[in-house]
Amino acid sequence: MKQAKTAANFFLMAIGLVFLCVGGLLGALGAAYIFSAHDAAVGDPGRRLATGAAMVVLGLLIWSAAGVGGFLAWRRMQPKRAQQVTVRQEVDLSGDIDLASLKCERCGGSLDEDAITVKQGAMLVSCPHCGSTYQVVEEPKW
Repeated sequence: MKQAKTAANFFLMAIGLVFLCVGGLLGALGAAYIFSAHDAAVGDPGRRLATGAAMVVLGLLIWSAAGVGGFLAWRRMQPKRAQQVTVRQEVDLSGDIDLASLKCERCGGSLDEDAITVKQGAMLVSCPHCGSTYQVVEEPKW
């Protein structure tokens, strides 16, 4: 995937360079036509002047297109912004559980809210007194 993106960017830059060259050539030839329209040997100076002006305008338009293409290629090469995703889990315990009276199953030590964590949807208790870790099992309401 990265090689294809790099090749596409290279292709866009190559096309941009071709557009810059063609636009510059048209602009230079248009300027030459405009300057040659003032020569006394030219039979129809108005036509030569209009042709030169059209070539200069077309060259500027092609340069503008090359500039927009170069900007788009530059934007494609910039790294994407990382999206930050925040996952918030709320646990709704069924039944009457009072955190102030929650005690460790193993040592009987009192537990605070920092001792309870949720991992992969299961409530885990880590006792700060005895160091044991176990899962809270809810009893059915009925």
